[in-house]
Amino acid sequence: MLFRRRSGPDRNPVPLTTRPAVLQAFQALGWQKTGRGQDARLHLDLPDRTVSVIPHLSQLPDSMVLRLHENVSTQRFDEGFQAVDGSQNTRPMVPLILRGGRRAKHPHVTATVIADEAARLIEWAAGHDLDALYAGFRNLPTDAVGSQPLYHLVALGLQGDVTRLTGYLDAFRAGDRLSFVPYITEDMVARALTLAETTAERAD
Repeated sequence: MLFRRRSGPDRNPVPLTTRPAVLQAFQALGWQKTGRGQDARLHLDLPDRTVSVIPHLSQLPDSMVLRLHENVSTQRFDEGFQAVDGSQNTRPMVPLILRGGRRAKHPHVTATVIADEAARLIEWAAGHDLDALYAGFRNLPTDAVGSQPLYHLVALGLQGDVTRLTGYLDAFRAGDRLSFVPYITEDMVARALTLAETTAERAD
């Protein structure tokens, strides 16, 4: 864990009363900010994953509420996602695990409170089994909805599952979409197969 939770009196008792002040408090702990205004988010790179948070601050009559939208991504999955999606953008930080709208109520939000919340975020992010998560994506059915079909292709590519992806591509070329949602294209399946072939070659 990169930050220890506090014990005893607040070491930084000056209240933070605006969202920019909260963002700056995270940045003082080594978190990086991307985006502007309400789209601003913070992320911290851990050894094998990245934890991101979008914080919001609101005032109640007797307290402050820190609302945190949190997610976990990995550089490995992000690179696979870009390869399959065909995106040329900067690292997308694809959310693998989401926790939206966690509310933390405090009499005052201070730099020490932010350090405590940062430590909780790191503990939460580090507590997930990435191998089990990737396996779950690989085991999704082809008729999954939302972002799941793309995650499925990426996970198969990162696993080096040439056999299954070859079967998918052959089916697409024969006119059978295997119940994949409309946005999954033959080109995406072909790119996932290329990723799998590259992964398999590196493993040899």
